[in-house]
Amino acid sequence: MIQKTILSDQYLSDWMSDQITDVQFQSLVSTEDFMIYQKIKSGSSKLKLSSPNMEQNWQELSQKLTQTQKKTQPKIQPLWKYLSVAASMLFLLGLYQFFGFTQSATATIGSTKSILLPDKSVVVLNSHSEVSYPKLFSWRRQITLVGEAYFEVEKGQAFTVKTNQGKVKVLGTKFNVISRPNWFEVTCFEGKVEVKSGDNTSILTPRKKIRIFDSQLVYQTETALQPLWITGESGFTSVPFFVVLNALENQFGVQIQYPEKYKKVIFTGSFTHTDFDTALKSICFPVKLHYKIRDSKVALFEPTLNQN
Repeated sequence: MIQKTILSDQYLSDWMSDQITDVQFQSLVSTEDFMIYQKIKSGSSKLKLSSPNMEQNWQELSQKLTQTQKKTQPKIQPLWKYLSVAASMLFLLGLYQFFGFTQSATATIGSTKSILLPDKSVVVLNSHSEVSYPKLFSWRRQITLVGEAYFEVEKGQAFTVKTNQGKVKVLGTKFNVISRPNWFEVTCFEGKVEVKSGDNTSILTPRKKIRIFDSQLVYQTETALQPLWITGESGFTSVPFFVVLNALENQFGVQIQYPEKYKKVIFTGSFTHTDFDTALKSICFPVKLHYKIRDSKVALFEPTLNQN
């Protein structure tokens, strides 16, 4: 029995593949086993297994592997692209350093300050005023002003003064600019000055002045050869009273309260920069106001009937 089983295992595959006949295989196994094997062979013959297409399967597998690598493999940028970006950033930084860096100067409360610009132009700042300009000023003659300043500009390319209320453009001249809250004034002492404020453009010749406030433009003639404040005294000709008070506050670093109805009273006169009490009297007496001083605050008021 053991011998027959071993033989059957050896020739089973030959019989299943029809290399030996049923009679030959039956002589090697028992009748009972042959009947079982015959049922197995009969059932397996109904299964149809197609032979695999190895070439097609390989191509599909290769394509899937390539797609997977593209998704997972990080993109590597060429080195020259990184160098190009770095060079561009350095170039922009160089331009900023070349044109962007500025210098500034300030005149503190109660003082003036003279500045010699790189092109030999001169700026004199009035009290509580500030200017800023590029370090390479000779390449771009542009200056920003907050407050009041007198300019003596050397001839050359266009020289521009920018303020919050307007812009002044000249070639070579002497002029004064005031840019304070609600007050913009430009006076030409020599040469020619172009003033732009909003939609208005004006050309000033020597001894001409323009004032802009409350959306009004006023042109005047200037008799002085230079601003009076350079000599230590602030002078005014037909200006609203609030302009005088603002100048006094900027000169002495005080806060002034006054009756609202005096705000636009027209004033002509001056005050000294050397003595605060004398300056107050100079502006109060012409408009018949009294004053009281407490620390850095000043109150202006009208006299009462029972005062002498």
